[in-house]
Amino acid sequence: TVAAVLVRACAECAVQRPADPVDFVAGWLSKWVSNDAILTKHAVAKRAGREDAAEAVEGAEGAAKTAENREIRVGKAMAHLRTMTNDPDILFKHAANYASRLSAAGPEGMHVYVAVLDEVEEDEMAPGAGSDEAAEGAEGEEPAAAAAAVEGEGDGENDEGHGRGGTRFDYSDKFFRYAAAAGKRGSCEWIVGRTLPRGANQGVSYALVDAPEAGGKARPWIDISNVMLHVVDGGAAGAEGAEGTEGSRGSGAVHYLKGFPRVGAYFAAPIVLATGEVMGMLCADTLKTPAGGTGRPIHEEDKKLLREVAVNAAAAMDAAAELRSAALALVEVEQAALGEALAAAEGAEEEGAE
Repeated sequence: TVAAVLVRACAECAVQRPADPVDFVAGWLSKWVSNDAILTKHAVAKRAGREDAAEAVEGAEGAAKTAENREIRVGKAMAHLRTMTNDPDILFKHAANYASRLSAAGPEGMHVYVAVLDEVEEDEMAPGAGSDEAAEGAEGEEPAAAAAAVEGEGDGENDEGHGRGGTRFDYSDKFFRYAAAAGKRGSCEWIVGRTLPRGANQGVSYALVDAPEAGGKARPWIDISNVMLHVVDGGAAGAEGAEGTEGSRGSGAVHYLKGFPRVGAYFAAPIVLATGEVMGMLCADTLKTPAGGTGRPIHEEDKKLLREVAVNAAAAMDAAAELRSAALALVEVEQAALGEALAAAEGAEEEGAE
């Protein structure tokens, strides 16, 4: 209080016995105020330091707990994904939803899609379909590759893909069809059922299945930090960088399925079966749209998550194939047993007739 400070000033004046007591007390009080401000500032800084340290420890513990919880959630999601061996469409929908909801960007910041490789279906009602006339074309031109003919572009060159493990697969007659999507409040559902163009100017995602040149390998994934800065092979300005780099050349153009270029990143991971065949891809973008998207590069944790989801989706499909094989084998055994029983019964009837 003021009284206590004034008493201390007067006591100091009595001890010192200055020539001008009033001036001494005034000077003492002024110095006390200055010292008190310094001490108060030091105490505040010290207290703030303790609080910052406590917050840092709490934040680190919270971050570790959050990371642990996220790992648990991801682990449970992947385990559930591997059990989905019945309906592929349900599997694809869950894969897209898990990748979206478990990502750091969340459904508001990142759009996730699953696309499957479909074969081009021949139109049986087309003139000359299934006959020798079809090889001549409508006006006597040279026949093109099946995929290029259906898509209406390209010459089908360099369309041979390489499977993982050295096995060669031919994807030239296949194209990507989007089977599932996840985003903010169903904002991405419009893409389901649409296809990615094939041909000379095909989308960069086909680099997952098409080897760039003889003896080359398809990319393990597509990673583009800014689709607006891509440069397509041949020098044309595009919107993608090569896998794992920024601003480098790519092997295909970015196709904006709504026709309007936007800023953002793109990442695609192949869904590879145990045989090494690519059956589809799990892809995501952060294109900034009114419905969401950060427009920023995809976080490394989210890329890892996308690859993990793709691997587990493939594991579920492999398990489904094994179940189908086991069921077919069981049917064959039952049919064989039934055939033997019928043969035995017929033999017994013949012996009885004799």
